[in-house]
Amino acid sequence: MTGASARIAASRAPVFLFLLAFAIRCIPAPRLFGESAPVFGTDAYYHLRRVLFTLENPPAILGFDRYINFPHGGQPIWPPVFDWLLALVAWPVHVGGDPSSALRVESWLAWLPPLLGATTVVLLYFLARRLFDPTTALVSAGILSLLSGHYWYSQIGFVDHHAAVALLSTGLLVLAVRLLDGMTQDRASGLAAATGVTLAVLLLVWPGGLLHVLVVEAALLAYWGTRDSSHEARRAAIAAAVVNGAAAIVVAPFGMAQTWTHWSHYSPAVLSHFQPWFFSALAIHAAACAALWRGAWGGTKTQRILQSLAIGTALLLLSLGLIPALTTGAVEALRWLLKEETFQRVVVESKPLFADGTTVAQARLSRFVYFVPVAALALAWLSRRASSRAALRLIVLQVVVLGAVTLLQRRFFNSFSVMVALCLGWTLVALFRAARRRGTPRWATATVVAAAALWMLFPVLASYRLPLRNVAEALAARPLTLPEAVQRRRSFARAAVWLRKNSPPTAGFLDPAVVPEYGVLAFWAHGHLVEYVARRPSIVNNFGDDLGGTNFLESYRFFEAGEAEAREIGRRLGIRYVLMRTRRNSAAAHSMAARMSARTPDMDFARLVYDEPVYRAGDRSRIRIFEFGK
Repeated sequence: MTGASARIAASRAPVFLFLLAFAIRCIPAPRLFGESAPVFGTDAYYHLRRVLFTLENPPAILGFDRYINFPHGGQPIWPPVFDWLLALVAWPVHVGGDPSSALRVESWLAWLPPLLGATTVVLLYFLARRLFDPTTALVSAGILSLLSGHYWYSQIGFVDHHAAVALLSTGLLVLAVRLLDGMTQDRASGLAAATGVTLAVLLLVWPGGLLHVLVVEAALLAYWGTRDSSHEARRAAIAAAVVNGAAAIVVAPFGMAQTWTHWSHYSPAVLSHFQPWFFSALAIHAAACAALWRGAWGGTKTQRILQSLAIGTALLLLSLGLIPALTTGAVEALRWLLKEETFQRVVVESKPLFADGTTVAQARLSRFVYFVPVAALALAWLSRRASSRAALRLIVLQVVVLGAVTLLQRRFFNSFSVMVALCLGWTLVALFRAARRRGTPRWATATVVAAAALWMLFPVLASYRLPLRNVAEALAARPLTLPEAVQRRRSFARAAVWLRKNSPPTAGFLDPAVVPEYGVLAFWAHGHLVEYVARRPSIVNNFGDDLGGTNFLESYRFFEAGEAEAREIGRRLGIRYVLMRTRRNSAAAHSMAARMSARTPDMDFARLVYDEPVYRAGDRSRIRIFEFGK
């Protein structure tokens, strides 16, 4: 291939990868748009609620919401930046006061996750190309376009911050790799500032992105700690000071403005005073080291390491002495990560990767998930002699950290997918080249490597079988063969629409200063549906006990209680309607769950107003709505 041909191929590869990844992420479109309005996953509905609030009240954000945790109200635990940006994207199709505007906004924003996901694939291409070569970049990015761990969070209609998290964390790696490779060059300050801004935006979108931030911070710290000369170490420390100073400047207006009732003011689990303190402390640490090494101090590597440790320890002890809440915040973050909270134990995303056997791990991350540690060790070995030693070690650290937390909570397989794709792509290309060096014929090598890749990816490819079948059914104008979760989601969405049309309206949907008249009790996983689709206040929602444990525990007690106790709970919480799915085998025969699930419910203080079967073969459960106050 000539130089011109290679350049043309290189310029076309990102376009091809973007279109491929975008098309794959749009496969579930028939499921999403099969009803009169798009039927989203539950978390998407609260993002849409906040988007609609900003569109109707520009440029305000919904910081305190009386439609959650009714009658007390509550603070959404998600930072507002992502939803504010969604509102900006949806602005062209919104018409204030138009009832049909919400549907246009929903349909418009449904296409955003595939765009974010496809862009992430392209970013991985550029990352792998810088670290390795164009072939490895093309193979790795092609794998990520297929890997369903990333596809799941960036498929059409998955209007959630997780697609943005994968995009930002991958972009952060691209910037950090370039910064580590060019630390001693004049352009390092610009790269450092861009890296710092990306660090801040990542935490403004999702505080859980702190794990990605810590990996980059550790790589920067290790870089200046391993420099042979004090001049190089000082320049690296200055770059780190710029990184964290820029991050502190961006995040401070948002973090310092937050006050919490359920979380400590310095909790890393939410956007709080912690993030500005964190970046400021690291910036001061790096700047102090750079100033100290300007003179005769820090003449040897050992001296610089000891001095850096001493300054860091002093800053940490001073901070803990002045801000005792830092300890409380650290405990809260650790409890969240280790699932010691009551709510986190029942959230599917918080389950360990292998909690239900190997099916989820293989379908989302491929069979290569078992070989990732071996690939990480091989990359670490390669980094000993590589010109981009620090950059490769950053990637190895990212693989190890994300792999460890994904074992604890499967929600992290979204970002971990990027690392799995990179490792698998590099491994396949390395195996092919090693075999060719031994004289194995090209066709035989290609056949074996392709067979290995297919075996690795087969569980992933099998997960697309039903979505692709739905596409064929939609094109042939046949009814879709929907999985249980999608059918149930549609059933609940229909019930929520019915509730919105057939129950007395509540005030304050777009005005948090107004107290609504009553609340609706549903299982916590359907709370966001109640708030956005039904437009009624929820007693408990998908934030669980992160808004406070009272309503969360009371919602369980209600369904387990007898009639007298349930009546009292309903009075305390202002329950007017209950939305529920019937249970065939309830532990207590006289519990509310059992009585409301009976074939002919009979209660003195509640009446059945909506009753619809779940449309799935073999499922005899029903979606019901009860009105209190009979």
